[in-house]
Order: sequence, then C-alpha cells, then structure tokens
Amino acid sequence: MMIEMQKLMADAYLQCESELLEPRSTEIDVRINRNHAFIIVKRIPATGQKTSDLIRSAEDTNGIRKAFSGVERKQFYSMLIHKLTEVTGCRITSVQTGVSVDAGENIEMIHFDCDLESKCSNGFTG
Repeated sequence: MMIEMQKLMADAYLQCESELLEPRSTEIDVRINRNHAFIIVKRIPATGQKTSDLIRSAEDTNGIRKAFSGVERKQFYSMLIHKLTEVTGCRITSVQTGVSVDAGENIEMIHFDCDLESKCSNGFTG
C-alpha cells in the first residue's frame, strides 16, 4: 500500500512538472514518514548544459532554474497541492522546498493533516 501511494505521489509531481515546466527530472524518490511526504527530485541539465550550470542557475535565481519564475512556482505548487490532496485524501497544511547545490537535487517536504503511514497500513487504495 505504501509503495502505491509513493508511486501516485511521484506521478502527480511529474504531471505538474510536465504541464507547467520543461521536464528535467530523472529520478523521483518519495518517502513517507507519519504525516509528512518527502519528494526528492534529481534533476538533469538541459541539452548542452552541465550539472554545475544547473546548480549555478539555481543559486543565481534562488530557484531550480531561471525559467521557474515566481508565477510558475505558484502555479506549480497550487497544482501539486491539488493533485496530492486527491491522491491521499488528506489536506496539505504546508510545503517547504530545499535545493541541494552539491547533488543537483531538490526536496519538497509536504506536511499533511493526517497520518499517511497509518492510512497505508489500513488499506490505502489510490
């Protein structure tokens, strides 16, 4: 049940990315701990771009890449919150984002109003 929820959450993230941004995620790892989900996203650079360029771009714009403007960021998170609420049946109370400049990854920490682990243990069906 846990693996099913993790896959649905990763798919939701990819859907949001493909609808609003140029998709560049290579690996998405979703980890669930009680009422939190951690979405760890490994990025790949655009054609002709090095990982160090992607990291420098993230540092220069305080975001994942220059094309990820404030408006796009707001739309992305609005869509992601909606999709994850549909997947889990729980309300999202907060979302935090971090960028690893060393690994070229970003992490989304999502706080829900219910215990996702218990939900999975009690027979989650997506």
